[in-house]
Amino acid sequence: MAGLAAAEVLSRHFSHVVVLERDQPHPEWQQGAVDMAKSKVARRGVTQYNHLHGMTAGGLASLNRIFGGRYSPALEAAGTPMLQLFKHARLVHPTYGCWLPRNASAAPVATAFCTRHMFESTARQLVAGNERVEFVHGAKAVGLQFEEDAGAAAAAAEPSTRGQKSVTGVLLADGSFLQAGLVVDASGRHSAAPDWLAAAGFPQPRVSHATAGCSYASTLVKLSPEAESALAAAEVRIIYAMAHAPEKSLGILAQAENGVWQTSVGGFGDKTPPLKDDGIFDWAKKEVWHPSIAALLEGCTPLIPWRRFYGLGSTWRHYEEAAAAGNLPEGLLLLADSICSFQPVYGQGMTVAALEAEILDELLEKRSSSSSSSSSSSTTSYIEVTGLAAELQAAVQPVVQAAWDLAVGGDMKYEGAVSSDGPVATGLAGKLMGAYMEALFELATSDETAQEALLRVMHMLDPPAKVMEPPVLSRVLLHLITAPFRPAAGPNAAFLSSSSSSKPASRVGGAAQAAAAVRASAAGGGRFDLGVNI
Repeated sequence: MAGLAAAEVLSRHFSHVVVLERDQPHPEWQQGAVDMAKSKVARRGVTQYNHLHGMTAGGLASLNRIFGGRYSPALEAAGTPMLQLFKHARLVHPTYGCWLPRNASAAPVATAFCTRHMFESTARQLVAGNERVEFVHGAKAVGLQFEEDAGAAAAAAEPSTRGQKSVTGVLLADGSFLQAGLVVDASGRHSAAPDWLAAAGFPQPRVSHATAGCSYASTLVKLSPEAESALAAAEVRIIYAMAHAPEKSLGILAQAENGVWQTSVGGFGDKTPPLKDDGIFDWAKKEVWHPSIAALLEGCTPLIPWRRFYGLGSTWRHYEEAAAAGNLPEGLLLLADSICSFQPVYGQGMTVAALEAEILDELLEKRSSSSSSSSSSSTTSYIEVTGLAAELQAAVQPVVQAAWDLAVGGDMKYEGAVSSDGPVATGLAGKLMGAYMEALFELATSDETAQEALLRVMHMLDPPAKVMEPPVLSRVLLHLITAPFRPAAGPNAAFLSSSSSSKPASRVGGAAQAAAAVRASAAGGGRFDLGVNI
């Protein structure tokens, strides 16, 4: 997704853009997600290909800008149901209950949940129609070509000459070189760029890593007619039983394209789905803290084998520091997961990739404008790229930092989580900010202004500072002041409750107790009435 977005952006400024794709096209690429998922070789280059995918509202808006407003219509035309966050989504929180009730007064926030195959194939088809972009499949880059290498593979350089090095192309696995005015690394979390730079005498960038041991299993299903009709009547297209420390389990069920639903169940630490497919549904019924996911999956038809994902965290290669220190060569642009990859459960990767591509577009546009002649209204065809590599890393850093803080901040709340940089927030300021955000999360269940502000930040439509502006700040402070006089928060068990009772569970304090109360309320089984307080 990062490479496709970058290719579309670069085509506005350069006459020929070559996309090097490691995977070879397979017949399944022209088929649906179910056929793709059944193939073991169709898309090996993307490890998350067969897991649940959703696009944040900020990411969807960004891709629409990149593709001139064509991306969402193309998704919808291919069978993807568009989702209005405050109408079609139900997020239930283990401590605060139904965390995303309907909010008719909120401005529409458009998102999409469909398979990775749909997200990617839609973007690929749009880029394929661009006459300035050429795809080369089965092409693997194995090294960088530098200006003074005179056609040889990159080798170690003396410190005195290292600063003059510029990347002028890539070495391919077949031994050939591909010359380029710019090289963009969008190869993902397993990017070899640090090793290639080290081979050329550049220090490797400092790396930050954080993990809370999140694991999950995903599949595509056809829901039972009862569950399908109940969700349609309630206009619900995604239900997310959120994990929130100390509650470690999570479950998601989201409507994808053409009548297919995607689901993921799992959690943090010891909340690990079993290795055998036939045990995962039972595991979800026992371990996912809220009963809605397991209840809706009752009687479903699995369409593909379960796919598993274990223990991956977030990794940030600090190229912005390397660039500031003069340790990044000219002509090499790094984007998306090649810079920073996030724990996938937070759903930020595609959004960050799109936003960074837009930033690249803006930088190139400024450089193109600066090449205009004062005596002519026309612009030259030359874009000065000196300094662009460092400028890009500085420009994308705030986007990366915002996403990193959300993902790592969430992970670090779990016992056993580790971070190479130590705690996310320390000292009095850190504790105050933690208390503020916790109060904001609780307030969002009942205050529409707080809810809208928080969701827009989480969906990367607004910068994090928005939740500290006066309209929200005043509400959160009042909420903190009045906290001693309110009953303890508890979950709304009737979010998806048994038809035998429509009364919510008693409000109890703490996520663990809250989750236990919800499990207890559903222990009697029976038919679930999705119309009750959903």
